Amino acid sequence: MAKVKFPLLSGEARGALGRSMIFQHQSVGGAVVKGYAVPSGQATASQLLQRSWYRNALDGWAALNDEGRAGYTTRAKEENLLGINLYIRENLGALSWVIGIGVLGEVKVG
Repeated sequence: MAKVKFPLLSGEARGALGRSMIFQHQSVGGAVVKGYAVPSGQATASQLLQRSWYRNALDGWAALNDEGRAGYTTRAKEENLLGINLYIRENLGALSWVIGIGVLGEVKVG
């Protein structure tokens, strides 16, 4: 739902109106209205691989007990992160598909 604000004699809308229009405010150019665009084409193999890694990491976070989550949350505060962000960063897949080349290689996270 788009939010409408009325600062000093002007109207401004931000957000989406269904799946038809998107209202934005840009620092250069002011208010912009654009049509909703559905992504074209199928997901590539590397996109599907990345999504499966994130899904597995999120499933692992959901399976943690409260003590495990608290441990990640405490460690994450040192880096100004949320506990879930630290968990995902440390538990993504060990391999990464190198986009455009088609070669598997090691990922260095952090």
